[in-house]
Amino acid sequence: MFNFQQNVKMKTVLIAGGTGYIGRKLALRLQEEGYGVLILSRNPIASNHVFWNPERKEIAINACKETSVLINLCGAGINEKRWTKKRKLELQQSRVEVTKMLFELTQTLPLEHYIGASGITAYGTDDGSIQHKEDDAYGIDFLSQLVNDWEQASDLFQSRCKVAKIRIAVTLDIETRAVQEMARLTKVGLGAVLGSGRQQIPWVAIEDLVDLFVFAVRQKLEGVYNSNTDNCSNKELTHAIANYYNRKIWLPNIPPIVLKLVLGEMSSLVLDGSSASNEKIRNSDFIPKFRTLSSVFGK
Repeated sequence: MFNFQQNVKMKTVLIAGGTGYIGRKLALRLQEEGYGVLILSRNPIASNHVFWNPERKEIAINACKETSVLINLCGAGINEKRWTKKRKLELQQSRVEVTKMLFELTQTLPLEHYIGASGITAYGTDDGSIQHKEDDAYGIDFLSQLVNDWEQASDLFQSRCKVAKIRIAVTLDIETRAVQEMARLTKVGLGAVLGSGRQQIPWVAIEDLVDLFVFAVRQKLEGVYNSNTDNCSNKELTHAIANYYNRKIWLPNIPPIVLKLVLGEMSSLVLDGSSASNEKIRNSDFIPKFRTLSSVFGK
């Protein structure tokens, strides 16, 4: 793990997107470490919830006036719906426009640090032979350009405070949406490798991703960081999930044409891939707990 400094006055952290799966776990971890944690919510139901309405650009700013760290995890689910023109606009607005709005709405807060979620899909797709570093060029596909716009919006905060951008990898835990989608048929013995199975997937365990955000707060990280612990193939991940459920993958690979018919353009999420380097975050002395697929899905 990583060493925390002792006897440091803990700061107040405000989380946008804190009611989601990652956000809830992150809020608990920060509280365990002694931070004050506030969570932006459209429907405040807890004492540490702060009202906001992104559609109407409203926020109860006085309730979070002591905030020194803002973590932005906002973003509609990439794999929840087919990528129609309307859905693509939703994906863009929930990331880029919400980030811009947060910049405007938090002008009076004494921010020292902004940490924005981003996507490890920044680099386009390829055969995985190159492990992309954070300063590699953005790809030209939809997801890469979405990340580009998202990170540019985060950079607005550089005029006010330190800025870190965490490029979130495929996040693994038996309860995450990505894993549950893959496990749905696997649990009943009907799992199959997608496409060639060779497409590369940068991955991180949910606990390590949460710890990375805490680490970013503690170490006051700046710049862009890939969050992945490692890279694996679609075949390797499919078999790891099957092993968790004591199942075997016996069906033939699902042909790309079938996935394209079912998912449309969103099929690129499962048919294409790329590898990402984690050298930069390793050199920052962050040590993940879950370093293999078997450790993530161990019973």
